[in-house]
Amino acid sequence: MNQFGNNEIDDSIITIKEYAYLFWSWAWLIILFGVLAGASAYFFSSNTQPIYQTSTRLLVSDPPAMRSIDYTTIVSSQTLLRTYVEMMTERTVLQGVIDQLGLNMAPDKLKKNITVDVVANTQLIVVNVKDTDPLQAAFVADALARVFTERINQLQAARYAASRESLSSQIAAMDQQIQDTNSAIEIEQDPEQKLQLETRLTQYRQLYSTLVTSYEQVRLAEAQTSTNDPGN
Repeated sequence: MNQFGNNEIDDSIITIKEYAYLFWSWAWLIILFGVLAGASAYFFSSNTQPIYQTSTRLLVSDPPAMRSIDYTTIVSSQTLLRTYVEMMTERTVLQGVIDQLGLNMAPDKLKKNITVDVVANTQLIVVNVKDTDPLQAAFVADALARVFTERINQLQAARYAASRESLSSQIAAMDQQIQDTNSAIEIEQDPEQKLQLETRLTQYRQLYSTLVTSYEQVRLAEAQTSTNDPGN
């Protein structure tokens, strides 16, 4: 019995020695894998630059003289917001940002770092800019808001100028019609024809008044726009 028990112990010792020998034979490979894994993790973490994001918001509002509270105005306002969202990443605006900041990149590349969207149920546009440099991200966001505001002001100024010119021409033409009709009334002898001319004169004066009112509204809206920029 003792001899049998000793044989079992000897076999166990031999087995343990074999496992130990096998472990140490392959230990270098296990260590090598561990070193490589650690080195790879360090390499990727040290060579992966962090991405920073900054945000800015723009309030879009119509001049008070052009506002009215109705469903059509609300729909038009939302359409305007979506239009502004698309315009903010137009090549013209992005090139303006690049020129102002002296960036060495193409507009298409800059566009990939920018996302623009509307804040739900508001008249706010939120602009997000990503960059590996947090300061540059902030500079781009500020410049984008500034260049976009200037772009909108230019477009609005051109629109107001065209409206004023058109209305001014119509007012002048209507004023001439009124003068001509007054002259015709003075020399008209037929009572029926004279009555028709007087009716026409009343209509001309009403149209003239409407045109003048529209002209003044455009002028007022143009003046108010300067203090109601999209970026304010």
